[in-house]
Amino acid sequence: PVEMGAFVAGLCGDIRRSMSGDRPIDVAVEDDPAEPDCGRASAVGFVINERMTNAFKHAFSDGRPGRVTAAFRRRGDCFEIEVADDGAGIAAGECPGLGQTLVALFARQLGGALDRAAGSGTRHLPRFPAAGP
Repeated sequence: PVEMGAFVAGLCGDIRRSMSGDRPIDVAVEDDPAEPDCGRASAVGFVINERMTNAFKHAFSDGRPGRVTAAFRRRGDCFEIEVADDGAGIAAGECPGLGQTLVALFARQLGGALDRAAGSGTRHLPRFPAAGP
């Protein structure tokens, strides 16, 4: 098992340092002491990296200040990853890009699904069973 608190915090810190430059973007991390197996932990790392990188590239591309929140939690028999930003949001009817498609595929491969909400900012919430298939 992988202890996710330090893993998620470290990953988010690394992404912030490499992507934010001098832009005023705050990163908040909410973690849970859940310990998924290595395969699921790798998927969590991929999803957080993809969604946070996307937020830095697109949600705040006009230089506006903002906030990105990343969370990993256990909810009953499932794990969930939430990455949300208060940036530009996704235009209604916009087709998913490669990153979102990959995140949805990872969620399905793990036996779960991806929820996405747009509006003032964007929120992605993949959920998948805590136990492997």
